[in-house]
Amino acid sequence: MGKLFNLDNSVMRFLTKIADLCILNIIFIISCVPIITIGPAIVALYFVSFKMVKSEESYMFRSYLVAFKENFKIGIKAGLVMLSFLAILYFSYRFATMLDESWRGIFNVTSFLVLFPGMVMSLFLFPYIARFKANLVKSIRNAMLIGIASLPYTMILFIILVIFVAFLLLLMPTNYVGLILITCWFSLLAFVQSFVFRKIFKKYEGVESNCKTKE
Repeated sequence: MGKLFNLDNSVMRFLTKIADLCILNIIFIISCVPIITIGPAIVALYFVSFKMVKSEESYMFRSYLVAFKENFKIGIKAGLVMLSFLAILYFSYRFATMLDESWRGIFNVTSFLVLFPGMVMSLFLFPYIARFKANLVKSIRNAMLIGIASLPYTMILFIILVIFVAFLLLLMPTNYVGLILITCWFSLLAFVQSFVFRKIFKKYEGVESNCKTKE
């Protein structure tokens, strides 16, 4: 019985990790409340997640707060970039719905080819800022280039995101969606994706001299 409650027990380590993810998720949601702070909040979320996948995090709240403060300005700018890109996606979708079916397919394919680099950038931008020190322009450029250069892993990241979103959509008729979002959805998504991001970023740490979270 004593072994079950031993902190070194695999079951206890798993439960501790789940508890940490729940706490991280709540901290993330609270820091997103002003809306404009969503950018730095996402950066801080990935910063802590990168450390959690290697079990390097001992003071989660302090690390989150430090990352939030250090990346506040660039996080807000990155958030505005993301918002602008999402607006482009939305208006592209709305425009496509107004086209005849004969033109809609052509427009959708063309839009996808044109907007795909932006989609890759939007997926990698906040994790890149969490991992490396760079200005916004360099972060946008490198996030896009690294994502395209690591296309197989990028597809895995997109698949993970689709699975998480699909899971929520399946639960939409129930009353559990809000509970899951508040409890662990954002932190769990960042945590799972962080395994892939760290694998991708590892080979760039020698090139990017300003890595924030070295191995």
